[in-house]
Amino acid sequence: MFNSNTFLHAFREAHLFKNLMEKSDAFLVKQCLAGNNRAWACLVNRYKRLIYHFPSKEGLAAEDCDEVFQDTLVAFYKQMERISQTDDLSFWLSKVAQRTTWRVVNRNLKYVDLSENYDVEDPSQIPERDAEQKVQQFKIRQGLKMLNAKCHDLLHALFYQADEREYKDIAESLGIAIGSIGPTRNRCLAKFKKILANLGVDEKNVSKWL
Repeated sequence: MFNSNTFLHAFREAHLFKNLMEKSDAFLVKQCLAGNNRAWACLVNRYKRLIYHFPSKEGLAAEDCDEVFQDTLVAFYKQMERISQTDDLSFWLSKVAQRTTWRVVNRNLKYVDLSENYDVEDPSQIPERDAEQKVQQFKIRQGLKMLNAKCHDLLHALFYQADEREYKDIAESLGIAIGSIGPTRNRCLAKFKKILANLGVDEKNVSKWL
């Protein structure tokens, strides 16, 4: 039987979660340290795709990818109070996920194991590889999510699907006139550039990272 109280509770929970998802990393970390489980869930949801990128790229099995994901989060949880810069966690998490991935790869291939002490506070202690590129790509996708639905769908189609779809198809799928794609794109790009600037992405590098 339909329970209005259950529905209202679920609605409030969803609303609270949505509001938290719009908060900065630094705010969510403070909430996590205060025992807010929703804030932890938001951080996990925000960075899940970024963390999984590294083991997936190395072709690890699903259970190994899960291990990297879990170990990266454990490392973050244990170091959370000691991380001095929490405004942007993407680089720190990508470094830990990368090194954890190498540890699993080396174990599986029976190479000399890397140090088990991967819970490092300073990301510079972990070798760089393609972390910068992945972090920038992650930020661009995060920026797209921060746009309104119309701008998000249009820019996503133009950036990621333009080679496969004609402008006519894009206009029809979005319910806009083909002649308005250009002006709408320009307005959306202006908004997008402001968002990227706030995320620390130089708009000149956008085409490089896409």
